[in-house]
Amino acid sequence: MSRFLRKTLPKLTRKFGFEVVPYDLSHPKGSKINRLVVDSSDSMSDLCRLGVDHPTDKSPYNTTLHRHPYTPVYDFLFAAIRYDPIVFGEIGIERNQSMVCWRSYFFCRALLSED
Repeated sequence: MSRFLRKTLPKLTRKFGFEVVPYDLSHPKGSKINRLVVDSSDSMSDLCRLGVDHPTDKSPYNTTLHRHPYTPVYDFLFAAIRYDPIVFGEIGIERNQSMVCWRSYFFCRALLSED
């Protein structure tokens, strides 16, 4: 495993509450990653909390409808740009709850949607 991965993976686990597990690191140079598995089962991010406040099917903690474990991963991906003035769009906005959730999460110049 590369020095970068040895240093980075524990930080991801501590910061975001989920574990990133590398598979098949048998590349001749020892630094190639073919696949990463992210287990976000026990993660409770800011976006997860907003997904509870504005019941969206993207939150694993939604108790009113079906649910998916997307919010921990989305929070991980978007945390660095959360407060940037971005234009953000989403396709598939069942009952508009996810748009309310995104509006609470991001500082957006524009929030676009299509269903």
